[in-house]
Amino acid sequence: MLLFGLFLSNAAHAADVFWDGMYRLRGQYFDSLSLSDSNPDAEGSSNLLTHRLRLQPNWRISPKLSLHTQLDILPLQSFGGNALFYSAPTQTIPLFPDSTQSSNPLTVTRLWGEYRSKYGLLKMGRVPLHWGSGMVFNAGNGAWDEFGNSVDRIQFTAQVQNLYVLGGIESYAENQTNLSDDTWGIAGALYYAKSKTQLGLYLNYRQQGPADTRLGMLTADLHGGIDSGDLQAELELAVHYGNGDLDGGYDDISVLAFGAATKVGLSMNKLGLGLDAGFAQGDSTPNDQTINTFHFNRDYNLSLMMFEEPMPILRNEFVTQEGEERDLSAVRTGYSISNAIYLRPNIGYNIRKNLRGSLSLLT
Repeated sequence: MLLFGLFLSNAAHAADVFWDGMYRLRGQYFDSLSLSDSNPDAEGSSNLLTHRLRLQPNWRISPKLSLHTQLDILPLQSFGGNALFYSAPTQTIPLFPDSTQSSNPLTVTRLWGEYRSKYGLLKMGRVPLHWGSGMVFNAGNGAWDEFGNSVDRIQFTAQVQNLYVLGGIESYAENQTNLSDDTWGIAGALYYAKSKTQLGLYLNYRQQGPADTRLGMLTADLHGGIDSGDLQAELELAVHYGNGDLDGGYDDISVLAFGAATKVGLSMNKLGLGLDAGFAQGDSTPNDQTINTFHFNRDYNLSLMMFEEPMPILRNEFVTQEGEERDLSAVRTGYSISNAIYLRPNIGYNIRKNLRGSLSLLT
């Protein structure tokens, strides 16, 4: 960060500040997360009401230099409860949290600097990570997103006419003494964009652990799309490939998983027709040394169950705590969705200016 520190050392008489952000109020009601009243482990009805305030101030220090940040105020706080704090933005959290509570009302989720030169754009810090439709890497900036991918990275993007070339080095260091299990990664992308067409390939390699117990995985993500006004279409194909060792004595693990998603939309005056489809590979033998399960990003929202809150596995593993109002004898211990094939046709109509109705069926 020395280079960026030198940039900031230049005296600035004034800096323009641009604000972005949102406030969201969200209520949810579930008849049963098991979707079966006859399941003896079913929780029954549950409800949740949360709000979130997200502020994104951006400082333009000079025409070439800027500083960006994201502040989550009272993050994921339920009405009547304390603010929730999670140290990792992508950490898996329960749908109805009750024990991971903190009095911390403010989380600085992202912070990075940008320097634009005649050669390209340099970014350094904790930056949002997004690619394509968000099927694999999703920054989670939508109004209904909950999680979001961020990464500590130094990256440089150069532009040659309509072609963009990206390279980056990233770190997931715990910095614990005498432990060499930190993760590092490299990223690269080629992206071609014109007014109506886009096509790009994103490559990300991550490696964890020392040489004798090292796990590495490569993700290749191809995304393309067209937008001709009346016709919009996009297709994304992604594959995970890797091998190495896992904690707990699981050696010689190999990873090979594939996923795909496509969207097509057609506008005809006030009427709109669309179709979403996707595939996520599953694993017929999940307990062997080959991992074939592909996961969609949890902010790639087709519906609440796909994929923000996949249907849980409920087991009697915890005794109800004395004095608790909710029965904790049936709790979430994992995800029961390990593969998926989906179709979602939809139809919409522009009723009037700024008012649109739509109907979709997810199968």
